[in-house]
Formats: sequence, structure tokens, C-alpha cells
Amino acid sequence: MLKKFLIIILFGILLVGGTNVSTNITSIEKNNYMTGNQMNDANEVTLKSLFDNNDLDINRSDINTEDNFTKYIENITKEIGKIISKDTISKDDKEILKKTFVDFADFIFYGKEIKGYKFRDLSLTSKKEILSLFKKIDTNIEDKYPNYKDNLMSISKNNYNNIKDKASKMLDDYKEQVKTETYKSCKKESKNILSKINKVINNWLKKVSG
Repeated sequence: MLKKFLIIILFGILLVGGTNVSTNITSIEKNNYMTGNQMNDANEVTLKSLFDNNDLDINRSDINTEDNFTKYIENITKEIGKIISKDTISKDDKEILKKTFVDFADFIFYGKEIKGYKFRDLSLTSKKEILSLFKKIDTNIEDKYPNYKDNLMSISKNNYNNIKDKASKMLDDYKEQVKTETYKSCKKESKNILSKINKVINNWLKKVSG
């Protein structure tokens, strides 16, 4: 009888232990499942501006001259054009456009560096071309997505009020500066040419009179 009693107790212990093991396995599986969800959340795609999108070929190319950089900015505006030309602009598209505009505006007005270049360090000609592109994309985005600047506070703390007017004024100033620089350059070149002509004539006269 004692032996039977011991066997019954032992069998009961095994049953209780088995239940605990099963519960532990279920708990581990649940924890792993939750961890998987958390990883999915962490890997959620973050929308970026076109300047930061490394899936674009233009962001993987070398930009080692100012001309290359100006061409790069032109290509960015073409990518903006592709989004704007869609029949329907999604919420994600709008976010990309806003973030791209902010990067572009910060580059021109707030000293942001793009691809190793700062706006203030560019030549007058490049500044003029880039400002023209900026005005163009601003107008195009606004035509498709009116008042999009009203919601930029969630992206940046910088002020973008009346930025179109500022860009226009800067562009006019740079155009005048380019005209002045061109005039000075032409005037200087004309003087150099006249000086060379006079030198040739004087040398010829010396030979003739000698």
C-alpha cells in the first residue's frame, strides 16, 4: 500500500510540473511574438525628403564641382515634378514634398549644407540658377497642394512666411549683381584687348620708323 501511495504522489508531481513547463513555453512564445511586433514597428519606413533618399540614382552619384551640384539641384526639381504630375497625390507624397521644400529653403536661407555645399559659398551664377529653380518648385507645389506651408511647423522651427517674396528679391539682386559683374568683366577684357592692339601698333610703328 505504501508503495502504491508513493507512486500516486509521484505521478501527481509530474502532472503539475508538466503543466508549468507548458505554461512557460506558451509564455516564451508570447514574448517572442510581442518582440517581433516591436521590431516591425522599429523598422517602419520613415519618409524622407528627396535630398536624403538614397534609392534615387542622383543621390548616389559623385558631386565634385559646382556645375555638378547645380545640375543635381536641377535633377531634384525634376523628381519633384514627377510627384506633382501624378493624377492623385498621396499623403506620403505630400510629406515628401514638404520635407524636400524645407531642406531646399533651409539650404538657401538658413545655412544648411547639401552634398558638401553651402549656398553662401556658391558663385553668383549658381545662386541665380538655384534660386530660379527654388521659385519654380515652390510655385509648382503650391499649385498642386495649396497652403502647404501652413503645416511646416511640425517639420522645422524655421520661419517660411513670405519666403517666395524673399526669394524673388534675392533673385533680382543676384541678377543685377551678375549684370554688374558681367559689365565689369567685359570692360576689363575690352581694356586688355585695346592694350594689346595698341602694343602691336606701337611695335609696328617702331619697326617702320626705324
